[in-house]
Amino acid sequence: MRQTVATFALMALVGMLVFTTACGGNSVPELRKVEKQDVLVFLRSDSSPKLDPQATSDGGDAIVLVQMYEGLVSASKAAPVTWEPALASKWEISADARTYTFTIRSDVKFHDGAKLDSSAVRRSFERLTLENDPATPGSRPYADDIFGCIARVETPDSQTIRFTLKESNTAFLANCGMFAAFIVSPKAIEEMEKQSKPDDRIAWLNHHPAGTGPYTIAADSDYQSAENITLTAFSNHWRGKAPIGRLVFQTQSDGRTRLERLKHNDVQVIDNVMPADWQAVRDEKGLVLFAWDDLNVAYLAMNMDTAKGFPTADKRVREAIALAVDRAPMIKAYDGIAQEMHVLLPTAMPGHPKGFLPACDAVPREDALKRARALIKEAGFEGRELVLAFPEKPRPYLLQPERIADLLRQQFDAIGLKIKLEKTPNRELFDSPPNSTYPLVLIGWMTDNGDSDNFWRPLLAGSETKPSDNNFARFFDKGVYAEVFAAAREAGMDKRALMYEALERRVHNEFRPIVPLLSSKRSVAWRAELEGLYVDSLGFLHAGLATYR
Repeated sequence: MRQTVATFALMALVGMLVFTTACGGNSVPELRKVEKQDVLVFLRSDSSPKLDPQATSDGGDAIVLVQMYEGLVSASKAAPVTWEPALASKWEISADARTYTFTIRSDVKFHDGAKLDSSAVRRSFERLTLENDPATPGSRPYADDIFGCIARVETPDSQTIRFTLKESNTAFLANCGMFAAFIVSPKAIEEMEKQSKPDDRIAWLNHHPAGTGPYTIAADSDYQSAENITLTAFSNHWRGKAPIGRLVFQTQSDGRTRLERLKHNDVQVIDNVMPADWQAVRDEKGLVLFAWDDLNVAYLAMNMDTAKGFPTADKRVREAIALAVDRAPMIKAYDGIAQEMHVLLPTAMPGHPKGFLPACDAVPREDALKRARALIKEAGFEGRELVLAFPEKPRPYLLQPERIADLLRQQFDAIGLKIKLEKTPNRELFDSPPNSTYPLVLIGWMTDNGDSDNFWRPLLAGSETKPSDNNFARFFDKGVYAEVFAAAREAGMDKRALMYEALERRVHNEFRPIVPLLSSKRSVAWRAELEGLYVDSLGFLHAGLATYR
């Protein structure tokens, strides 16, 4: 059943709401009647097909996961990112950054009644990291490149867990704050061991309570689809029950529709407000706009996998593509909330080489196009058709993915490449890197933990022998990997920043696997009668303390 805006407004007048879909036209079962003051509806541009923190790298999943799960540490509310106690009340780090010892809280229970202790934490990390764990999900994007550094996990007593790493790693505390390291109930893991297929374990977790966060999946029917999810406040949360009893996630890819529903109080929170609408939201008496400088990058990945036979395996083609890119019209499309990017790390991150331009980006426009055409002709790919894949639904760093993709198509046509645009379902695209199915991918990245390693290791490195599952360029160089790993080991922050600056200079000039395009501000908007909502320093919105005035 599909309700109109007028219907919702009328229902609000009588103080009751029945929430149904208005999310892309898919009919779903009607949700239960609830008092309006006891529900918050978050209409977002994304969806959440995987409510398994260890099985995803997608921010769409993370929006929901941060309400349901918690890690050993949590990100500060205010930027820059610092780490605060969460399921661990305190921790100690050895001088060589190889041993991390956490004290686990004794007053925490999981949604399914299991007790949090050091054994529960260890079991969750085993599911995340062990290759043949009987409960492992179908995909674990961070298992090798981020958590493959763990050599040994010990539990000296019920409230102490100690991680010994293979080598020093100054980023490990931040890694423990990533949503991939959220702690999953041992009782739930035991149930997932009964599922013979890894993907079935993810599906099972979508429908069952398994975290310690302020909200939980209370009934199997609450996960109606990736676009329609209802969470219920967890009565036994260690910080107290969330004031608002229901948190409903719905999906609508069109930004104007999201805003209209917010204005009519049909929904109470929306994300990714279109830049052209920011001032209108600020001027609307009943709305609040929260915008911030986010640590993100939108980029074009060029597939370097020689086994696939793509033209992008040829460095001349990659250089020609980089020469052809004109960022100015892309920035214009963002109405002033984005800045040009020429390197991987956003400007606010340690290791961003201020003022540096890769050689391809420093060539005057007309000269760049002339040189690009010559390189394409020299490589023998003049007139060659290449597929450029881009996400079907908007991303925080790609508010208009089709428009940016078409700008790239026009720019590459000018140098002799024929581009076939392929709008791709987000989940299909995000799961594609290991299979190397596209020569060109328009994509991006938002930080998981605020550390520079979190850009370099997943996007342009990986594990010791292969690219990360998030590495769309399929770029892997042993020397670069060693430099990325050395930067993670370095304890001196100034020296560490210099190491990342050196990586930026080397990789973009010597290999050119990606073309960074832009970094954009982000935004959410909510009804003015709400208070207690906040966006943390990693850009995740938290509803556990929200109330209505």
